Amino acid sequence: MSVTIKDIAKEADVSVATVSKVINKKIHVSPATQKKVENVIARLNYVPNVSAANLARKSSKTILYADNFCKGLPYKNPHMFDIICGVSHELSRKGYHLSLLNLESCGKKLKEIFEETILSHIADGIILNSIYTTPQIERLLLRYDFPQICIGVPEFDSMLSWIDTNHALSSQLAVDHLVSCGCRKIAFIGGQKQTKYLWNVCAALEVPWKKPGLTFERTGFLITNLI
Repeated sequence: MSVTIKDIAKEADVSVATVSKVINKKIHVSPATQKKVENVIARLNYVPNVSAANLARKSSKTILYADNFCKGLPYKNPHMFDIICGVSHELSRKGYHLSLLNLESCGKKLKEIFEETILSHIADGIILNSIYTTPQIERLLLRYDFPQICIGVPEFDSMLSWIDTNHALSSQLAVDHLVSCGCRKIAFIGGQKQTKYLWNVCAALEVPWKKPGLTFERTGFLITNLI
């Protein structure tokens, strides 16, 4: 028969609430009591039921990363996987898990996917590619007050939280370095046509060239999806 939290409380001569506080690392427990409970947990080889605990606190301890995970994507957008690895690492430090939500695998509309996900309570929050952030999706997330953050600036004036690269600074550093190496004809390769990201990069790349002796030409831009 498996050991329960009640067994730990009885053996340590404390309340079940106190054991729960120790397990969940609450601060309102004396060091001596915490040590006593931890010793009993170790001696009885007690393993907390994470699923039951999450259900009790109405938390899944899971964050979703929503994007299109298609074949060949690591070659087309390796930066995404750097982000995923970083997010997973930081979430694990906080006791959370990262799960992937493929937005183009089930043939459903985005609104339907997001609403089903929110109502199923399978996650406590979502990280999504701003490409999939539309006014309709924004209204849905705000209506349910669902924690979220967008990777990249949304294409419209949005109230959602977002994080992105400082294109102006990174472009300036890149151009300054190439100019210091003697380069005078510099090309930009990449991007997707008609995206806010692309035009932000184009505008940012013009800034470092506004110096004496330097000229900027848009003919140096090659726009391609690479794959």
